[in-house]
Order: sequence, then structure tokens, then C-alpha cells
Amino acid sequence: MPAAAEEIDFNENLRANYAKSCKLLGVKEDAKVTAAINPEADAAAPIVVIATDSQLGPPGVRALAAAILARGQGFKAPGYKHVKALRLWRADARDSGAAAVADVLKNGPHDKVELELVELMDSGITPAGCAALGSALVLGANASLRTLRLDMNGALRDEGVEALCRGLRSNRSLRVLTLAHCGLTERAAAVLATQWMASPLCVAEAFDLTGNKLGARGVQTLARAAATSKTLKELVLCDNQIGGGFLEARAGMARAGGAAADPEGADQAARAAAAVAEGIETTAAATKEALTALGEALASADCALARVSLEMNALTPADAAVLVPFCGPENKKIEMLKVDATLPPATFVALWRLPPPVKAKKGKKK
Repeated sequence: MPAAAEEIDFNENLRANYAKSCKLLGVKEDAKVTAAINPEADAAAPIVVIATDSQLGPPGVRALAAAILARGQGFKAPGYKHVKALRLWRADARDSGAAAVADVLKNGPHDKVELELVELMDSGITPAGCAALGSALVLGANASLRTLRLDMNGALRDEGVEALCRGLRSNRSLRVLTLAHCGLTERAAAVLATQWMASPLCVAEAFDLTGNKLGARGVQTLARAAATSKTLKELVLCDNQIGGGFLEARAGMARAGGAAADPEGADQAARAAAAVAEGIETTAAATKEALTALGEALASADCALARVSLEMNALTPADAAVLVPFCGPENKKIEMLKVDATLPPATFVALWRLPPPVKAKKGKKK
């Protein structure tokens, strides 16, 4: 009888490949990565998550990616098929590191390396890195990734979203995309809406766009796209310069400054206050349109949207009141709606929704 095929020790191969790839690239093995791929509890247990907050730098990220793929002369094949999540925080990956992760997404499936979650947080990624990730997510390249988190990459900006969406418009696996604090404006919202959400292949379920500058126009674009989506359930829009409250505060400061200044300064302050007042009127109109579109989507039975967060914006009582008619107790569709507690109590109570806490399952009595 022929000898039985030798069982592959995937974990030992990953450790050996990581050591070799670091040596080939001239970087030191990172202690946190080494710990992540050497679990103390059970050295033979499958490593599902590789996470580190070390500043690996581009070569360090490339070394880790090469080890996972088992690519290179003398590497122990095949690739590490058990890993499902790659979480790199403040890794200083930059664009070449993002390209290495994109390589895992694109070529990993040949060896059943199928990442479901990738986090490249605060890693210095620009539109070039987004282009690499987008090209790895086109239809036919990757069908495993469910969650992509690129938060706190301030140089990503609108151009990065455009580069990413060139791949996403034909993707049919990604469900969660987070781009918090990435320097985005209403232009990025339009790209997400028209180039990804409008695609018949899009299965997006949640966006987190916290800490950008989408403004009312960006929110209106996303709300209208959400109203046509059968899958998008959650929009996190915290701290996105929505509402006219910040302009009202600026007008008050201008008036106060003018009152204490010399006559010429007072005239300048008055003109500045008048300009701000005009801006308030324009912003109020845009905010009303945006929140009306958002309310209509939340009330519509034809779309999935049921969770929205609007905290840390500058909604005035008049702004927030626009949402109230769509959020009455008869609307059972809304699962979550977050607004700031600085709103008038009646408005806050009418809008604020949180899902009920999940009850712990009671064990069966023996």
C-alpha cells in the first residue's frame, strides 16, 4: 500500500514562512505578530485572527502578507488557509503595505486563503493604496471579504473613495465599509451612491462615515441611494457638519465681537454676521432636504435602512423637527436612531431609538 500523505502543519509553516520573509526583506520579526501566530494556549489551534498595533512599516506588512500566502523561494506551501481576519492598527502600512494586503485578497483564494475582515486603521493609506485594494475586490478576484475598515487614513480623501469604488462597483461580497476620519466630502458620498450602491451587484449593509465633511448635500445623496437599496441597513453619519447650529454660533460670535470693537470693526463684524446669516438660510434649506430624504428612507417599507446615527452634528431644533413626522411610534421599522441630547427633550424623545438589549440565554438546568 502507498504511504499515507503527510499531514501539513499549517501553523508551523506560517511561523517558518514569517521568519523567512522577514529575513529576506531585511526587517526584524515583530514581537506582536510573532505572539499572534504562536498562541500560548494551543500551538496547534487554527489562527483565525492576526492582529497587531505595531508600526510594522511597509516592509513589515509585506513580510506578513508573504508569509500568509507562502509565496517565495524556499517557503513552505501552501498558504495559511485558516486566517479569516487581518487587523493592522497604526501599522504605518502605507500604499505598498496596502498593496501587499490586496495581493492576499486577490491571490489567496487559489490556496483557500479567504480573508473575511481586513482592518488597515490609521496606516497612511492614500488613493494609490485604495486603487490596489479596489483592484483586488473586482468581480472574479475576491468573493470572501465581508468587512473593510480604513478609518483614520486622513490622506485617503475623495480620490481614494473613487479609486476603491472602481473595484467595488462589480463586487458582490463586501457588506461593511468604514471610512471614519478620512477627509471625505459630499463628492465621496456621490461616488459611493452612484458607483457602488447603484450597482445591481452591491450587497452593502453598513457604512460608517464618522468624522468627515459630507454636509447636508452628501447626506441627501446617500439617503436617496439608501431608499433604493434592499440591503443597506445602517448609516453612521456622526460629526459630518450636518445642520446649521455651527453657523448660528459663528454669527453670535461675530455680533458679540462687533459690539466690543471700534466703529470700523463693528461695521466689518456686522457684514460678516450678515454673510453668516445668509449661509444659515441656505444651510437650513439643504439640511431640510437631506433630513426629509433620510426620514423617507427610514419610513419606507421598500428599503432596508433601519439604523442611523446623527450624533455630534449641529442639528438645530428646527432641523431635527424635520425627522419627527417620519419617526412616530407607528414606525416599527426603525431599530436605531441616535441624535444629540442637546435637542429639546420632546424632540429628543420622539427621535431617539436603541435596539433592546440582547437577553442572555439561560442554560438548561441539569
